[in-house]
Amino acid sequence: MKYSRLLYAATTLVVVITMTMVGAQSNARAATVCTPTSSVSAPYAKDGAGDICVQTTSLCTYINSWNLSALEINGTPYLNTYVASNTIAPVNGLYIIHYVSTVAWGHFEIGGTCSSGPTPTRTMTPIGPTLTPTRTSTRTNTPNGPTFTPTRTPTRTNTPTTGPSLTPTRTPTRTNTPTVTLTPSATTVTTGNTGNATWFTSLGQPYGGCGITQSALDSQNFIALNVQNSPGDYTTFHPRPIAPEFANVIGTWNNGLNCGRWVKVTISDYCNGTNDGAPNMAFCRGGTGYVADAYNGATLDMIVADSCYDSNAWCRDDRYHIDLAQASLNLFVKNGAPVGDMSPNHWNNRHVTWQYETAPNYTGDINIGFIQGAQVWWSPIAITHLLNGIHGVDYWNGTAWVKATMDSDMGQTYLISPIVAGTGNFQIRVYDVNDQLINNGRTYSFSLPASCAGQCGPAYTQVTYTIQ
Repeated sequence: MKYSRLLYAATTLVVVITMTMVGAQSNARAATVCTPTSSVSAPYAKDGAGDICVQTTSLCTYINSWNLSALEINGTPYLNTYVASNTIAPVNGLYIIHYVSTVAWGHFEIGGTCSSGPTPTRTMTPIGPTLTPTRTSTRTNTPNGPTFTPTRTPTRTNTPTTGPSLTPTRTPTRTNTPTVTLTPSATTVTTGNTGNATWFTSLGQPYGGCGITQSALDSQNFIALNVQNSPGDYTTFHPRPIAPEFANVIGTWNNGLNCGRWVKVTISDYCNGTNDGAPNMAFCRGGTGYVADAYNGATLDMIVADSCYDSNAWCRDDRYHIDLAQASLNLFVKNGAPVGDMSPNHWNNRHVTWQYETAPNYTGDINIGFIQGAQVWWSPIAITHLLNGIHGVDYWNGTAWVKATMDSDMGQTYLISPIVAGTGNFQIRVYDVNDQLINNGRTYSFSLPASCAGQCGPAYTQVTYTIQ
């Protein structure tokens, strides 16, 4: 279950999706193109095994795929990745799509805002010097600069002891909707709730759904929360963040507002049956159902770092489903010691009970860092080491405090501006999950590091700061 964003230039923004992709696109017309057997309208999704060739006149805002053997558009490969559609050129007004999957959980989608004609190439005229971004990560443009797309690694290999092999899946990525105002929803969990638990291997590159690199997390025991709660609907992918008019389907991810929060997870009953997350099928069907065993009651403190937006029953039907880091499964503690051998033979996506908590054994203060591509004219920051989550950031513009914009629904990444436009000095204050200023309104002053003189190259560049 998985999930993905990026950069900006000045007079005309040139978005470079990957170095490989650029080379591939330059030869797109010379590549072998399949012969379409039908036309499809966008938005469009294809799931399951098969070898098909179709054509369409629009790719909407993005394409995404996972668990495929091949995915080509006009002869150019875009296999198992998220791509902003305005980087893919039509041929004679058409996009010819070749889809190949040998497994039932293969997936391809065209999503976002759609039009009847070919996807236009987007241009922007931001202020500031002309930049030539050359990143190798997936990106989509926003009016305030690039937005990094967190991705997830589709390498889950659960093997239930009863029933068929589990379906490895991956969180679809997407373009953001910057006009949405993020507000806490009714799905915020404050007491224990029970749901199915699955696992995934790692955060995507360079970021997980919260906009944080895995190496910058406070703990490698991390989880992903469901983006959407839409039982029985496995095909609708609302643009993220999900707009207020669709508040009824907002999942526990809560448009990123639960990022960086700590969760105490308690192991509950084992499924003695088939628990594969198949759409429109019961959880833990057949066998003797959910049963208690020696692992019940084991606990582990984990941190919210990613999101689950798959088209399976776990991510759509089970409001309190969580996706756990695979390396954490045998670290759950019972009677003062790690369980050691719960996974794989005693896992089978068993029930867990979980609830939010303040950061255990918390000391120190927050960490602040610039994300890749940051510079004086576009300054996204990531905030970690939080006592009780994050619901907002203010930045000082020299005369007043201004509410910073969350970068899509990557809940720990915010777009700020310097105290004086075009300079590298910043001052911020931070709000916790209760919408209260942390540390009694403490302000944090810092500068763009010398290593980011042009723009920050690493995925995360931590800064030092002074406080007031």
